[in-house]
Amino acid sequence: MVNRLENQIAENMKRITLSILKRPDYIDSNDYVYVYNNIYKHCTAITDDYEIQGKPIYDLLQEIINEHTSRIEQLISLERFIDVMKQYEMSINVLKSLYSYLSRYFIKISLDRRDGYIQDIETLGYSFFYRNYLESIEKTLLEMIYFEFDIVRTYKKVKNTKLKLSIDYYRKLLAFSDEDSKFNIFKINYLNNLFKKIDFNDNISNISKIIVKEMLIINKIFELEVFYELISKLISKFEERGPELINFVIETMDINKSTPSLYHVIKFMGDKNLKLFFIKYSEKIEISAKICETLEDFLNCFIINNSHIDKSFEADSKLKTKLIEIFTVILKVKNQTKKVLISDGKFSKDFIDEIVEEINLIMNLEEKDYKKLDALLLFLKILDEKEISKYKIIDGIQKRLLFNKSELKAENIFIDLLKTRIGSDYIGRLTKSIKDIETNYSNKIAVKIGESCNQISYYRNAEADSNIKFVDEKNECNQKNKKIKSFMMPNLVLENNENLENSCFLLNIKILTKGFWNILPEQTILAEPLQKILNENIQSHLLKNPRCVLEFNFTLSVIEIEFKNFNIKLSTDLASILLFIENNGNLNFTELKMLSNDQNLKNNLEKLLNTNLIKYDSGNYLINYDFDSNESNLNLFEENYTSFNKTSDKIIENFKSSKVMILQAKIVKKLKIENKILQEELLKYFISNQTEDAILLDAAIKELTDKEYVKISDGFIIYIP
Repeated sequence: MVNRLENQIAENMKRITLSILKRPDYIDSNDYVYVYNNIYKHCTAITDDYEIQGKPIYDLLQEIINEHTSRIEQLISLERFIDVMKQYEMSINVLKSLYSYLSRYFIKISLDRRDGYIQDIETLGYSFFYRNYLESIEKTLLEMIYFEFDIVRTYKKVKNTKLKLSIDYYRKLLAFSDEDSKFNIFKINYLNNLFKKIDFNDNISNISKIIVKEMLIINKIFELEVFYELISKLISKFEERGPELINFVIETMDINKSTPSLYHVIKFMGDKNLKLFFIKYSEKIEISAKICETLEDFLNCFIINNSHIDKSFEADSKLKTKLIEIFTVILKVKNQTKKVLISDGKFSKDFIDEIVEEINLIMNLEEKDYKKLDALLLFLKILDEKEISKYKIIDGIQKRLLFNKSELKAENIFIDLLKTRIGSDYIGRLTKSIKDIETNYSNKIAVKIGESCNQISYYRNAEADSNIKFVDEKNECNQKNKKIKSFMMPNLVLENNENLENSCFLLNIKILTKGFWNILPEQTILAEPLQKILNENIQSHLLKNPRCVLEFNFTLSVIEIEFKNFNIKLSTDLASILLFIENNGNLNFTELKMLSNDQNLKNNLEKLLNTNLIKYDSGNYLINYDFDSNESNLNLFEENYTSFNKTSDKIIENFKSSKVMILQAKIVKKLKIENKILQEELLKYFISNQTEDAILLDAAIKELTDKEYVKISDGFIIYIP
């Protein structure tokens, strides 16, 4: 039993294994145990030379598979080929389990020693199948496949499982038999046959129909990487007619159901044609927007265009961004002749309220138009620069949920829209607070005045292992601006760099936040690694502290990066641009603009070019990996302090108009220490010690009461934690 298999055992194993190859769906349990036990005994037998046993069983299995595959009946149809492959695939899976001890001992050791003639059971089975069966009928199989492609092209709907299965099985057999090159030949022949059927000089309408149909076929039949390869080669034959196709798409987009597919064709035609499409489509949007006479017409025009992007261009984010940019510019231009905006460039508060009311009206309908909601939220993104509407919408949802629990499901759909269009940071506290609101409305978390100074003490008492820690109040920004020190939060330091472990930039992030002040928040979009770090480290604190609101000014937020052994201090928006370029290889100005939404992109790129951190080549920006400097520590952030000082001066200039907010912060700070105080004593304290106006103090206390930061009971003002 050690050196060979007994004849009777070998004969029995052969009989049972052949029956499995013929009928894998019917296996006698006693036969299975018989083969399994004999393989185990043979492979685990102890020998004098410690040699692993199994060669006789391997040779027997090889003989059995060879015999079986030599007797498979010839191919008569694709259906028969698929049936044979399905049955054989099932048989191989059973044999892998049945001969597992052979694989675990003899085959594994032999493969580790690189014994060239030994193969794992799956490879052994499929390679014999290919050599003994498929190789002889390969030409016939391919002819059937090519013929089936011609039939599929006549269908209205592309759905041909047998064609896909035939190609998948063919590719699988080639892979296990080291014949991958034959699949490359198959792809070439497929394209050559296709090219013969297309007149690339035909009118653009006919060609576009043929190409769209073939894209659908390729997408249904082939794996993703093959799809991209074949489509790229197909469209390359058509690329020079890109401008014609673009004009055709834009002219027929309202009536052509194939527009989404044709948009994909344009994408495959390269950057030049894609840029041309953006230009042409932008012109179309501008024309439709400029003819609007009223704000209602303008809003409807925006919604229609937004819906069109969703329907025809699969909600392409770049087109959405372009749509917003175009409508913003046109609205500001119209301000010269129409009172769309108020004098300081902000949109009318009444008009914003009308949009919020429209959103609330839709939410109260039995059948809600979520597409219109999506468009309205996008429009608000343009209108409401102060984002007041976000809090009004959230507050409205909370109030409805308190009395209408049945609407919870519908509200969740709306919340998903808010997360997408407004941001999960603003919505996190809403989703967390729904249960609290149902039981105690006083715990509602609609935020109206932002972060108060009491929040600082929470963070300072946070757990030692927290990812968010405050820098000492002697940080550079506060040192530069002592006059606003009492109104500014210290900087946040985000120490989690795990999302950038594959990046050449090692980040120590300091994010400048606001207290009761708006410090000109930017609309810049951070590169994904930075945004992910920001979300991970801040979201949990927003959920725990629902009244907390953090606004970020990335131009005034400093980052220290290490690049090629140089320590470089720069603003967060500059670091984000570097990451966008690094992650994408190289980008042109338009692509960077769409990715970052950086309003100061041109100047930021000039800064990076002047410092040689990036370089410009053939219209693209790329990382300069040859960067060098005479200084080991570089400070590109120094000039940002000028901008910071201007921001500080503006805050002080607006001091009087913002006095109520300042008083709110001071009152909360004092109540945080004393918990409660007589209203009369509080008024006396501020008026005598800080010469505050009694009317402004009353207004501040009233607002804090309305926002449920404090409550008044028996003449006492009591702090609500």
